[in-house]
Amino acid sequence: MNRFLKNFEFEDTTPRTSPAASDDSLLEQEKNQHIRNVFPSSPDELEGYRPMRVALVQTAAGLKPPSGGFRGNYASLLALQKHGHMTMQFAWATRQDIYEAVAELKSAGRFSKQHFQRGTVQIFDKDSNSTPVTWTKFTNTHGILCVTLDAETMIPTYPNPLQQEDAAAFIRTGSVPARAVPYMRWLQDHIIGFNATHVVFNDAFASVATCNLPADIQAGIARVEVVHTLEQLPTGPYAGGISGGAQCPEELRLFKELDGLIAVSKAVQRYAKDHCGLHAEMIPNHAWSYKDKETSDWPRYRSNFAKQNVVMINPAWVKGYDIFLAMARDNAQRKVENNWDALLDRPVYNFIAYLGWGSSPKMVQDLKAAGVKVEESVTDMEPVFDNMSVLIMPSLWQEAWGLSATEAQLRGIPVIASNVGGLQEAKRYVTPFINVNTISGQERNEKGEYVIPVQDVKPWMKELDSLLTDKDRYEAVSHMAFYTTREWIRNFDVRGMEKYLLDVMK
Repeated sequence: MNRFLKNFEFEDTTPRTSPAASDDSLLEQEKNQHIRNVFPSSPDELEGYRPMRVALVQTAAGLKPPSGGFRGNYASLLALQKHGHMTMQFAWATRQDIYEAVAELKSAGRFSKQHFQRGTVQIFDKDSNSTPVTWTKFTNTHGILCVTLDAETMIPTYPNPLQQEDAAAFIRTGSVPARAVPYMRWLQDHIIGFNATHVVFNDAFASVATCNLPADIQAGIARVEVVHTLEQLPTGPYAGGISGGAQCPEELRLFKELDGLIAVSKAVQRYAKDHCGLHAEMIPNHAWSYKDKETSDWPRYRSNFAKQNVVMINPAWVKGYDIFLAMARDNAQRKVENNWDALLDRPVYNFIAYLGWGSSPKMVQDLKAAGVKVEESVTDMEPVFDNMSVLIMPSLWQEAWGLSATEAQLRGIPVIASNVGGLQEAKRYVTPFINVNTISGQERNEKGEYVIPVQDVKPWMKELDSLLTDKDRYEAVSHMAFYTTREWIRNFDVRGMEKYLLDVMK
């Protein structure tokens, strides 16, 4: 029990369907601010407007993964769809994803067997053995055409690292490996069948597939890459530092052949210029990334000081897992010391971790041993925010953005973050920030993985105590985070991505 809570009761939370913590609606604000541009009734309402057909290649597995990059991409696609353009996304979907999509369509009275297509494509594995993989094609409840491959077969057969290896082989030799041909042709056939005007992607394999379209087709398609991590870029200290990142310096040639390059933060934009000599348009994750998924309006402001729950999302080595684990161990030691000597009565918190792509079984074991409640990743974060007092984001690499930080602050939840990469932008420069020993990118082990530098946990616990033992300070940070982030979104150009795509349209 935290002795600093003795004079505070738990605050009640309002229902999720209640009005946001403001006297205006996000939906109304959009219509008022962009009265002529949000839902155009004719091509004349936006300068240079032409109907586009935008195909997006997603790399995270699933139709609703928690990945910030995936969600940011999807929000942009949703905005384009609502603005009158045709949209399609490629994704690897689990069978559960498909069942849920069908249920949503049926619930909306929009399911039709004629519009729900299935087929198979033969995919080669690492040993060039052929495996049939089911594909599905349907239009979801948002009006976006989804073209999916069965993730449960695709991942063990032709996983992303294998794709990127084949992409690197093409980049170095100019020849597409035979193993890659079936999947590449499948992607190309659907792009051609969709009559795409743009293809948007964020990995080397999609870049290779789209630069190998028939010449007459490619001449009419704008190829645009969105940079969600510095590791995507082919030169500089972080090139290829994570799975799915750039494969070789020669990939710079493909980047220079792109029709458009988008950086999700100023940090990424600077890195692309300084280390690759590339100009990237800075377009952050779309404002619609942060809406309440159920109400499509402003997320509800939380007042969660008394809950004393300290959360990390996606514990991973590069995201400062060591710092969070050390904090949890310090917290567990406090419990022991309080039992030894009641006069100490040091504040004790509840540590919770939500697993992600960077979490391993060994991490889970160590977190549980340190008293951390470990949860699987979730697609609906609102219940998580209902119980979160503080979000810890101790990243050691150069985060391109940090979508969770923006989400949390928009709900009034303080975020203690490291002072690296795009995290400052994601937090809209609202403190607290803590300096860390950052990953250099140039020190790697025999597997090519980043060497994680030693960290000091003391500043993190000091900042946590400062927030969770002082209600006045907690609320001051909470309000600053909420209003600063909301004001940024209020002024967000909801058509920024659309305008850029129109500019590069062929």
